[in-house]
Amino acid sequence: MTALAHKTDSVSRDERERRDIVSGEILPEHRLLRFVAGPDGVVVPDVAAKLPGRGLWVEASRQAVAKAVEKKLFSRAAKAPVTATADLGERAEKALVTRMLGDLGIARRSGALVLGFDNVLRGLEGPKPPKVLIEAFDGAKDGKRKLYAAAHRMN
Repeated sequence: MTALAHKTDSVSRDERERRDIVSGEILPEHRLLRFVAGPDGVVVPDVAAKLPGRGLWVEASRQAVAKAVEKKLFSRAAKAPVTATADLGERAEKALVTRMLGDLGIARRSGALVLGFDNVLRGLEGPKPPKVLIEAFDGAKDGKRKLYAAAHRMN
């Protein structure tokens, strides 16, 4: 079991919003994936939202990305002929997982990540409980149940 320690929010509550190129809805950025067209005209996922170029925003689901590829919505949104390969959703998912693992590694090295059942339980019952609880895939069911109950007692 892992838990991320409590942090003060420095981000404004006024979250930026973007238009989803598939549905046309305006959604908060945290619900969307950003894509950009590279210099060669191939659409690539930009999970860090740092690559140069016009962002092409799609709801963060495999179905939405597949629909955008199938209907050639990236070309329409980019206002230029761009190529979006059929494996774009899979590549975006891999990029997200890689980024999340990197972020967890940084949190662990900084001491903001708590590992182990006993440490997480102490953290949940402490004065500054963690904001996020990530349960291990191979964790014991009984341990998951106990941590879930401890997390819900906080509310």
